[in-house]
Amino acid sequence: MIDLLKDNTRAKIERWHVRELEIWGSRNDWEDWRPWVPQFPGTCSLAGGSPTRHGLDLQDIQKYIRTALELWTFWRFDSEAIQLELEAGKDGFLKLLLIATCPRLHSLRFVKRGYDPHTTLEWMREVIKHSRRAWNGPHEMHGFESLRGIAVGIETDQRLWNNTSPLRDARDFAALFYMPNLESLYFNDLHCDLVADANDVYYDVVAPYEFPCGTSSVKHLFIDGASGSFANYYRAIADASKKLESVVLRVASEHQQHIYDVDMFVGSLSLSNGKTLQKLILYNPRGMLGDQYGNYLLDDLDEFRNLKLFTLSVYDLALEELYLMHTSPNVERLAEYVSGSFPASTEALYIWGRSDEYVDVPASDDMPSNILDSTLASLIESSVLENLKVVYLADFEMLQIAFEEHIDGDIKDTDPGQPILQKSVAAGLKAGVHVCTLMNRDDGGYWKSFPAKPDGFELKTGPCYGERPASWRLNLQSGEWGPDCEGCGECMDCLAVYPAELWKSGRS
Repeated sequence: MIDLLKDNTRAKIERWHVRELEIWGSRNDWEDWRPWVPQFPGTCSLAGGSPTRHGLDLQDIQKYIRTALELWTFWRFDSEAIQLELEAGKDGFLKLLLIATCPRLHSLRFVKRGYDPHTTLEWMREVIKHSRRAWNGPHEMHGFESLRGIAVGIETDQRLWNNTSPLRDARDFAALFYMPNLESLYFNDLHCDLVADANDVYYDVVAPYEFPCGTSSVKHLFIDGASGSFANYYRAIADASKKLESVVLRVASEHQQHIYDVDMFVGSLSLSNGKTLQKLILYNPRGMLGDQYGNYLLDDLDEFRNLKLFTLSVYDLALEELYLMHTSPNVERLAEYVSGSFPASTEALYIWGRSDEYVDVPASDDMPSNILDSTLASLIESSVLENLKVVYLADFEMLQIAFEEHIDGDIKDTDPGQPILQKSVAAGLKAGVHVCTLMNRDDGGYWKSFPAKPDGFELKTGPCYGERPASWRLNLQSGEWGPDCEGCGECMDCLAVYPAELWKSGRS
C-alpha cells in the first residue's frame, strides 16, 4: 500500500490499473504491519514474524496530508490528530487515500473479520460529511467518481454462525449513498437497536447523518444481516434513491436474528420507487415481521408498476379475510382476489410459509394445500398475469406436508399418496409457466435473476476465489450458495417429505 501511494511515475501507472480493491482488515499499531493471510475455510489473520514496517517518515506523513487537502479543499480536519494516528501505525487514513487516488477503481470490497468495523469506512464517512456541510455549500467528492460497486462485510465462510458480528455504524451505511456514481451497495451487519433509547437512535443516525432525499445514484441495494427496528430509518433508506431497480433484505438466520417493520419498508419503497423497482427479495423471510404475522400485505404492492420478481408469504395472501367475506368462496373468486393484487408486470413469485392460517380445516373438505393449489392453477390458466414465468413453491410444499401430517396433533398412518400441488404443476405445463416444487425444479434458468449473497468465492485475493463446487446451487430461500441434492429422492431431507417410492414414481 505504501508503495502504491508514492508520488512517482511507476506508482501513478500502477494506481491507474487498479480496478478492484479488497480490504481484509484494519491495522491499529505497527505490530499489525504484517501481511494479511486469508486461510481456508474462512479465517483471516496477520502473518507471523516481524512487522514489515515500524514507522513513517515525517516527510511522507506531511505528503499524505497535503494529498488529502488537494483532493478535498473543504475538509477542516485536525492535521495534528491525523499525524498522531499515522505515527501510531493506524492505516485507515492511508486506505482512504489509496481509494481516492486510483482513478479507475470500479469495485471496493470490505471483508468481514470479527469485530473489525473497518476504520476506512469511518474516514470515508468523514470526507462525505464535510463535503455536504462545507461553509460555502456542498462540494464534489473528488476521488470517488469511478466507484460503481461497494460491498461491506463479505463473509468468507457462510456455513458458520458468526457470533462476533460487528454492529456496524449505521452512519457509515447512510454516508455511502452520497457516493456520486455508485450503482450497487451491499452492506452486512446493519443494526438499529430499538431497545436502546429511541431518541438517541434517531438523532444519532437519521438527523446528523441523514440519507440523501432521492438524489442517490444507487440502483441495486442488498442489506444483509439486518437486525432491529426503527420505522423512520427504513423510510429514509427507501427514499434515498429514486433509481432503485432491486432491493434485497436478508437476515442471517430465520431463528437467531429478526428484523421488524418490513411492511413499512415495502410500503415506503412502493411510494419512492414504484416506477423503477423490479425485484423485491426477502431472504430468510421467517426472520422478518411486518405489522401482522407475515412480511407485508398485498396492498403494499399497489403502487409498484414494474415489479417483476418478489417474495411473498402465504399468510400475506390474506385469504383469511376472503373466507370471512364469503362462507365458501370458489376457486375462481380466490384466483381473482389474488391476481388483482399482483402487479401486471409480475414474472416470478417466490411463495413461502404455511397456508393453515387461513383455512378452518374441519369445516372444509379440502386440505389447505388443495385450496392454494386450485387457486394458483386457476390463476395460471386465466393468463391474467401475462408475463408470469415462474412460481416457486418448494418451501410451502415442504412445510405444508409436515403440517398436514400433524393436524390437531394426530399423525397420519400413511405417507402422502401423491405429491401436493399437482394442479398448479399441470396448469403451468399447459400455460408455459414453470411451477417449481420439490420434484419439479426446472425454472428455465430464472434463478439467475436472484441476487446472491457475496461469499469467499468472489474475493479475488482470497484462497477460495474461482469456480464453486459443481454440486453447489443458489438457495432461493436464504440467498446463499451451498451444496444441494437437487431433489435426489434418496437423502434424509428428501425422504422427510415424500417416501422413496413416490420419488421414484415421480421420476418415471
